[in-house]
Amino acid sequence: MIGMFKKPGREQFAKFSKPVYQDKPQILLTSVSNADRFAAFRSLEHAFSARRLVLLVKRGFRTV
Repeated sequence: MIGMFKKPGREQFAKFSKPVYQDKPQILLTSVSNADRFAAFRSLEHAFSARRLVLLVKRGFRTV
C-alpha cells in the first residue's frame, strides 16, 4: 500500500489513478465465523495490540 501515496519522488516514474483512500476510518473485514472474535475490540489499534491474535500476511493467491 505504500505505493498508493502520491509523492513528488514517485511522480517521476509512476502513474497514479484518482485517489482511492482519503482519510476515512479504517475497518476490519472478517468472515461471519470470526465476527465474535473481534466484537470486543473498540478499535483496530486495540485489536492489533492483542497478543492472542496473529496477523496473516498473504503474499499471493492462485485461482483454480
